[in-house]
Amino acid sequence: SPGVVFDLRNIEGAIFPVVEDPQPPVFALPGDYDQQGPYEQWLSQQPMGHQVVEQFEVNDEFKPSNVAKSIKTILGGTLRASNIQTTEDVQEFAELGDGSVLVAVWAGGSAIVTWDGRTHVGINLFTENETFEFAKNFVDTFLNRTTWLSVTLRDEMPRGYGRVVNFAKDMPTDDAGQRFDPHWAVNVVKES
Repeated sequence: SPGVVFDLRNIEGAIFPVVEDPQPPVFALPGDYDQQGPYEQWLSQQPMGHQVVEQFEVNDEFKPSNVAKSIKTILGGTLRASNIQTTEDVQEFAELGDGSVLVAVWAGGSAIVTWDGRTHVGINLFTENETFEFAKNFVDTFLNRTTWLSVTLRDEMPRGYGRVVNFAKDMPTDDAGQRFDPHWAVNVVKES
């Protein structure tokens, strides 16, 4: 800008200090740590299912006049397109505030769809089997039936017991069904 005078007196942090005779960092290997607790947790976990949480935001420009009714129609169409026979009709709970909750249950899974009454729609999909392709197709089918939702988050996680953190596909077994030890399980006491 005309008439503005700048006065720069000091710049800090712009020059990295020179380190004379640098030492490489110490690299630790799995055997350098006590792996007994993590190994016991590895053995205790039993994956029993697959959960996907998908969140969407509503695009106000294309939002239908009755979002709750549209979401119920979309969920019904998604269930039919996915060849899912629910054990009961889709349950709708709309007295819980401004939005609504839809619950669909079938043998081997469930889908819960929430709408906050404003801008957020969420799907919580659970299947007893690790069916990654099914979960992706289900959510894609749901999303393709609308022009007014955009994905903001997707989380996939295993469900089970024994502090499960791994999908079954990530814990390979031998022909007898015995789980292989993880590569990091060195120096652990193994029960025979």
